[in-house]
Amino acid sequence: MARAWVYDRTKDKTYVQAVEKAKQAKRHPPARWMVRYYDPAGRMKSAGTYRKKPDAEKKQTEIENSLHEGSYRDPSA
Repeated sequence: MARAWVYDRTKDKTYVQAVEKAKQAKRHPPARWMVRYYDPAGRMKSAGTYRKKPDAEKKQTEIENSLHEGSYRDPSA
């Protein structure tokens, strides 16, 4: 079953470490929100990371629509 969701990366230990490292180097931290989904073949994919949750939710909606309409095309193909 194809579905998409917005994942909060603050739950990942590696993300928290990357944020701390960026703060120490006085740089911007990596983007927090990640859009993940299962393609029609059942493989988990990522549609990128976003700094703002509304941007991630917009991408989630786009992916869900393409999956449900049958117009989904694998970006890596």
